[in-house]
Amino acid sequence: MDHINSFSIYNFIHIGADLTQLTNFLDGTLSHIRSSDSASTPTSITNCSECRQLKSALVLELTGKERFRFGYEQLSSMIKEASPILRRQKQDYEASFEVIAKLTSELNEARKELSELHQLSGESIENYRYIQRENQFLINDNKSLATKVR
Repeated sequence: MDHINSFSIYNFIHIGADLTQLTNFLDGTLSHIRSSDSASTPTSITNCSECRQLKSALVLELTGKERFRFGYEQLSSMIKEASPILRRQKQDYEASFEVIAKLTSELNEARKELSELHQLSGESIENYRYIQRENQFLINDNKSLATKVR
């Protein structure tokens, strides 16, 4: 009986006993049942408080395992269902990333071309103003020569 008390059902339920402790507890409980009455009947075994505690603990353990198994199966099912969606999202992400890289490259090229065109337009404006001054000078010179010739 001391062996049974050293390992209580509380340990099994709340702390989580290992298999060796549980086996020792079962051996001690069976020894107690055998020693208490050599002609143990199913009723006397059912009335054994340690047996009732053990049954409760085992039911709790099985219930916990069933909940774990159910949760695991649900999680596994969700992962299997989500797997094609996640795979497609990954493909879309990678394709989007490639498109973004291509568009970024094209944008950089367009910015470079715009910068070159701004520079060229600035040069063209300077050339236009120079040509306008030269043209005005030639027009004035031509008028001056025309008046001299008359």
